[in-house]
Amino acid sequence: EWGGEAEVVQVSAVTGLGMDSLLEHIAYVTELKDLKANPKKPARGTVLEAKLSEGRGVLAHVLVQEGTLRRGDTLLCGRCICKVRAMHDDRGRTVQEAGPAVPVEITGFNTLPEAGDPFIAMKDANKAKEIAETRAHKMREAELVSKRHITLENFFQTTQATTGEIASLRVVLKADVKGSLEVLTKAIADLPSGEVKVRILHSGVGAITEGDVLLADASDAVLLAFHILPERKIRELADLKGVEIRTYQVIYNLTDDLKKSMEGMLVPEAREVVDGEARILQLFKISKIGTIAGCKVEKGVIKRNSKIRILRDGTQIHEGDLDSLKRVKDDAREVKEGFECGLKVRNFDDLKVDDILQAYRIEEVARKLETAPAG
Repeated sequence: EWGGEAEVVQVSAVTGLGMDSLLEHIAYVTELKDLKANPKKPARGTVLEAKLSEGRGVLAHVLVQEGTLRRGDTLLCGRCICKVRAMHDDRGRTVQEAGPAVPVEITGFNTLPEAGDPFIAMKDANKAKEIAETRAHKMREAELVSKRHITLENFFQTTQATTGEIASLRVVLKADVKGSLEVLTKAIADLPSGEVKVRILHSGVGAITEGDVLLADASDAVLLAFHILPERKIRELADLKGVEIRTYQVIYNLTDDLKKSMEGMLVPEAREVVDGEARILQLFKISKIGTIAGCKVEKGVIKRNSKIRILRDGTQIHEGDLDSLKRVKDDAREVKEGFECGLKVRNFDDLKVDDILQAYRIEEVARKLETAPAG
């Protein structure tokens, strides 16, 4: 309404408000921009929606956008193919063909297409089938590659994306006797659960069953077994499903593995480490380069990749990085205490004699589970 190339029409599907105006605007824009479709081309269009109907198979509502769709055409749509057996218009009447901008309901798809999938009519039905099978095969391979179950080792990598949320490690727990199971359940419940928590989906006494493996597979969980060794067929099923089975003989080892996995998910603590300090003794102004500070390292070491904080009369006036660090005339990786050097602070030339340059770095220190904030 306030300008631009897109027409604005106020409509309401509930009351029918503005429908006549909408049709007028569509006709106006079509005529103005000379929008036309070639009805003689092979049909192209888009699947609007699809559903399974008992007795009729897959029903797909499609919109023809180019060409003319005819009964008997072979369509290639994503990983699906369709031999059009019947077509009905928006009022349920049987039609033999549909031109550009005509929505129709068609039957004949071999599988359910996705809404939004484009389709194209093809003359060679065998070629369409071959392309659809190739696409389906590639999609299955991609799904298998992307489906990687949680293990205690990859828990950190696979849950890194959930920043800001409480990460949850799901487990299925089996033990040889009820007493051991109760102790294990209590030990896991006592683990700190601030930013990371362990969730027991199922616990039980006795041998590991196929149901345990299938539950771990469906819920992306780790299967932990205490004093139990899985049978060969169970291990084969777990390998097939990609489920990790961990066996333990000592309770401490089980809880220790869980703690290590949970600690890997804690956000590291950032600590500042001051490496050294240097005092500016002399300044050199060089055209096209800027101000070079001649300094003497009074404490520690100044490193080329250090961050720099500039202090004047005890007050910080700038914080940034080094552009260059030289010892005499040669580039240096670091200059130690007692030696002189020349350095250039990136994007900052307002330096004065006796300014203190403090070199520091930020270290990430791994946190222990006991230090995780609660709640």
